[in-house]
Amino acid sequence: MIYATFSEFNARYTTKLTPDDVSSHLLPYASARLDAALASCFAVPLSADNLTAKDLTLDLAYLLLLQRSKAPAEAAVLAKSVAERIAALTSGQAAMMTTSGQALYAAGVGNAVWSAPGDGPVFDLGSANEQQHAFPCDVD
Repeated sequence: MIYATFSEFNARYTTKLTPDDVSSHLLPYASARLDAALASCFAVPLSADNLTAKDLTLDLAYLLLLQRSKAPAEAAVLAKSVAERIAALTSGQAAMMTTSGQALYAAGVGNAVWSAPGDGPVFDLGSANEQQHAFPCDVD
């Protein structure tokens, strides 16, 4: 899921990129990076009303652009800021905020993707119809 639009990106970061470039080359990859960074503590993809996801996606998209440009100092500052924000979210020190004002905190804070120890892989090479969760949906 892509968490931000070109118009939101362009409102924050004015660039010479076309809407197609931003929408197809930056925002999807920024959203995927955000999902990957948060997957150990949040169910991804995140909801469309997640303002924090939108905010971080915009910054990650611009960071992708800066990393390809000749602005390493600016990229380093933004990369550090994004990394600190993601660390605060995954450690439970910060919450994600939704458009309704709901605060969402990390569940199962840790560095591993959710699974039940000793149950083996969640999915295997068998038929897709035979796949099932190897752990309960409730996280203690």
